[in-house]
Amino acid sequence: MKLRTIGLAFVATAFMAGAALAQSGTMQPIPNPPEKAKAVHHKKKAKPAASADTAKPADAAKPATPAKK
Repeated sequence: MKLRTIGLAFVATAFMAGAALAQSGTMQPIPNPPEKAKAVHHKKKAKPAASADTAKPADAAKPATPAKK
């Protein structure tokens, strides 16, 4: 017998066996493993340097609006 014939017979046999096992219910799907919770690394925020230029009162930042009549 030729090698190609033996290989084809082997593939056909494997396919038939797999189909028979799948129909009988013995082949169960492999469940996916549960996802692990990823560790969250919080970066520390750099504290802004407190200087006279950056510390403005809240009223100075808003433009003056005329009074409504």
